Amino acid sequence: MNKGTPLIAEAVGSYSLSLPSGLVLELENCYYMIKNVMFFDLLADQGFYDKYDYKMLSVFKNNIFYFKATPVNGLYTINLQDDNKEIYHISKRSKDIEDQTYLWHCRLGHINKKRVELLLKGGFLGTFDFKPFDNCESCLSGKMTKEPFNKDNERASDLLEIVHTDVCGPFSHEARGGYRYFITFTDDFCRYGYVYLMRHKSESFEKFREYHNEVQNQLDRKIKFFRSDRGGEYLSQEFGNHLMECGIVS
Repeated sequence: MNKGTPLIAEAVGSYSLSLPSGLVLELENCYYMIKNVMFFDLLADQGFYDKYDYKMLSVFKNNIFYFKATPVNGLYTINLQDDNKEIYHISKRSKDIEDQTYLWHCRLGHINKKRVELLLKGGFLGTFDFKPFDNCESCLSGKMTKEPFNKDNERASDLLEIVHTDVCGPFSHEARGGYRYFITFTDDFCRYGYVYLMRHKSESFEKFREYHNEVQNQLDRKIKFFRSDRGGEYLSQEFGNHLMECGIVS
């Protein structure tokens, strides 16, 4: 997009901007274009302000951090796939974070309401009206229990008897060479693992054949069981036929 090039808005309306922290900003009077562009004046009208520090734009409201934006080709971009949950994790919409009691509950590692009230009375949290909040979903999830694993789980008794595999990606930032995925192969017996970088998920079969040829030649053993999460990359006809021809049980 060259400087001075006009863009035609496809529509004007409200937009829900989902941030990596779990917050959802309800923005009004947004212009829908080919590229997702948002002018900061739109946020400023709703009480947001920014702080600039070493090519990084941090956005706040009421002294509460919301997100960061980095410059890319002259435009500030929000990384919506970032797993770094800054400050606290919250599943409620942005209008609910005005509840300072719940906010401090999240900031202080989900401490109970009585502890928040004691800290407030002691003057450690500034001044605000203490309001009991509803049950916290994160706290409820953390207290859930699950049955222990069966101690009789099948384990390999020799090298290459069982091989575990998984594909990870795509990542928001490419590695050198344009790689956005990687696939792992881990031997159940010795826990030794191989990692192969991939540009596309479709390369999974090619990487398995590379791993398969190397380990069977070097160890003079054959893979017997191949365990995966049965993702689409493992269910192709080509992959299935290869496992069947080699006598490998998937």
